[in-house]
Amino acid sequence: MFSDVEIAKQVYGDLLEARMILANSVARIKGRCSNEEYLRYRKGIGDALGLLVVDVTPITDQYPALVPPEERH
Repeated sequence: MFSDVEIAKQVYGDLLEARMILANSVARIKGRCSNEEYLRYRKGIGDALGLLVVDVTPITDQYPALVPPEERH
């Protein structure tokens, strides 16, 4: 995906940060809005997170050392 490992590292970090922000937003609204609103939002964020994972996979395929040890399979 990226020929420069430093760029890959920066982009990977940005994508992980975005993932965390989105996941935290779902937790933040739970119990603070209607169940219907929560489920709709959670579904949308889940779809977005799925896209982020798809975008991250080529980076980690090329640079597997970027994946923290606790997340390696």
